[in-house]
Order: sequence, then structure tokens, then C-alpha cells
Amino acid sequence: MFGGGGIGSIHDDVLNANPVEEDAKRRLVDEIKTRAKGSISTKNYPEAVKLYTKGIELNVENAVLYANRSMCKYNLGSYNEAMSDAELAITSDPKYAKAYYRKAVSLIALKDYPKAEEALRGGLALVPTDKDFLAQMEKVKKLSSANPSSSSTSVTTSSPVSSQKTSKASSSVSRPSSENVERDVDDDLTDSAKLRGYKKTADGKVTTYFNTELDETAKKLIGDIAPKKITPDTPPPPLPAASKGSAWNAAGTCETKDVTPWATDRLKHLLEGVVSNTGEVSVWVSAVHSLEGDAQVMLNRGKKKHIMDYRAELDWKLTKSGTEMCSGKIVVEDMTCDEDSCEFSVQVKTGEAKGSELAKTYVKAPKGGLQGSLRKTLSTFCSELKAK
Repeated sequence: MFGGGGIGSIHDDVLNANPVEEDAKRRLVDEIKTRAKGSISTKNYPEAVKLYTKGIELNVENAVLYANRSMCKYNLGSYNEAMSDAELAITSDPKYAKAYYRKAVSLIALKDYPKAEEALRGGLALVPTDKDFLAQMEKVKKLSSANPSSSSTSVTTSSPVSSQKTSKASSSVSRPSSENVERDVDDDLTDSAKLRGYKKTADGKVTTYFNTELDETAKKLIGDIAPKKITPDTPPPPLPAASKGSAWNAAGTCETKDVTPWATDRLKHLLEGVVSNTGEVSVWVSAVHSLEGDAQVMLNRGKKKHIMDYRAELDWKLTKSGTEMCSGKIVVEDMTCDEDSCEFSVQVKTGEAKGSELAKTYVKAPKGGLQGSLRKTLSTFCSELKAK
């Protein structure tokens, strides 16, 4: 039911670890966050929930862990739990804008539009120009107009573990089609034997439902696995190869390589060269005020994944025919890359009113201008990261 199978074999090292020292706890939480990102990239949300829950046990005041778990539970259809996690994130860090977004989309799914609008207003107070918040605000106002009788009615939804038992109760909550929601639930288990957890094998024997019956092809591949008597002449089995895993990954099934020093250096260099020239108008990044984040290369069961998460504060200037017209700051956050694309969100602050119209066209517009050049730069960086 949980998808991705084998969570015990892959992540037992971190799920069962209980460090005492604060530095060891911090390093374990970092490892957990990295692995959870990998799980999310393959849409294995139940696995990510388990990892984030372990991280929260180690650091109960980390707003990011609550918000990320909220996103996972949302994608599993557990909207009440997603909203609760978002509220915990807000309590942990009232200035963390993304927590308000997580709360709002959960409330929209629960059709509690007044509270969703209230959550969006809380987020917009922190990020007034964020396009995702503005889009959700427009959406919730349309839904409120179309459903004037909607009230703050809490609809109970299921957790990933118990969703099979409560699928009928939770089915009344419709998931928004514009959201990417995946739900790994068995809703059609009507056979009583399945519900009891037993099944019959091909030879008529009754066994546990989770027992895997091997076909003839599999048996040939595995070979003879019947127990054999050990005699004094039997050579000892070869010793296992030395583990290349970390302290929390003795089996070596999931390893990460930290490339943050290189990534931060390279990304800063690329951002300092961002420029857009359109006729008489030129706009460019004049300084990288701050750049924070991390980047890793993850190897999970032989498959390589590249993960990054950065936030940058940049100074920009705009000139027309060689005359400086306006300047300001641009905040680029949630910079991420996956196997197909790079993503980021932007906040723009204009320092001088005289060039506000130019800034609207060449800086604030999501396509073309400065943001278009930023997107090309991040695509270049993602390609270089994937070559690592």
C-alpha cells in the first residue's frame, strides 16, 4: 500500500537512529531531508512522510519539516492532517510564507474558503507579489462566489496508514484538478480473505497475503535455495564487501554526495553575469547580496538524482539609452531542479518610482526581461549540476 516497497531496508538506518548529541541530530536531520526530497521526486509521498516524521522527532521546532510533511499529506489526500501540519509550521515560524500556502491549499481542498482566504492573506502580508499566492487568492474568491453557502465545515480525511478503512468518508472531499495530487490507496478490497490478510497459493496452501509466490522463471534465476548440511569440507562463504555507506547507511543502499561548496560558488558566478538587453533597455544583476542553500548528488539503488534548494537576494539596475532609470532588489527563492526542469519563485522590489513602468515590463514580468535571463542561467546551472 505504501508504494516504493522496502522502506525498512532502504531507510532503517536513519529511522532507527537515535543520536544524543545536538550536532549528530542536526546531521541526521539533514540526511533525512535529503532522502525525503528524493522520495518526493519519485512521488513516493508515504515514504517521505515517514522520513519527515522522524526528522520532526529530532527537531520539533523546524517549520520546514512540518510544511514539507503537510505537502506530502496533501498529495495523499489527507487534507485535515495537511492543514494541521501547516498550522504547526506557522506556530514554529510565523514568518515562513510557505506554511501559509500549505494551509490555504488544504483548506481549499476542504472547501473552507473563508479560512483559506485568511491563510492566503497571512502569506501575502509576507510576500505581497508572490504569483502562487495571488493565483490561489483569485481561485478561492471565484470558488467563494460560486459556493456562497460554504462554511467552515471540517471533513475528516484519512492518514496514509488508515486511508483504506475511511475511503468512503474521505471521498466526499474533491481534490482540485489544478493540483498535482497522487494517492496510493486500495479502495476495492472487497474479498473477505484479502481483508483477513490471507490468500491461497497455486498448490492450494493458505499463506499470508504479503507472501510472494515465485514463478518458474524467478526460481531459475534464484537457483537452489534449500537449506544444505554443512560438512567439515564445506568452504566458508565469502565475507561481504566492506560497506561504503555512511554512519547511518551501513548497507550502502542510499548515499549522498554534498556538492554545496562547488554549487554555491558556481551559482554565484553565474548570477553575477545575468543581463537582459532589449533595444534601448538594459537590465542586469548588479550584485549578489546573499545566496543560501545546498546541493547534493544522491545515489539510491544505483540510480543517480541531483537535488538543490537555493535562495538568493540580488540587486538589479535598469537603464534606457545609457541612463539609469530605476533599481531595486529581487528575491529568487525555492530554486530547485529535477530531471526535467528548473523552478523558482520571485519577489521584486523597485527602488525608484520614475522607472516603475519599465520595471513592470522588464523586471517583474515572469517571461522575458530579467526573469527570462534568470531562467536561462538556472537551466545552465542545472545542466552543470547533472553532469556531476
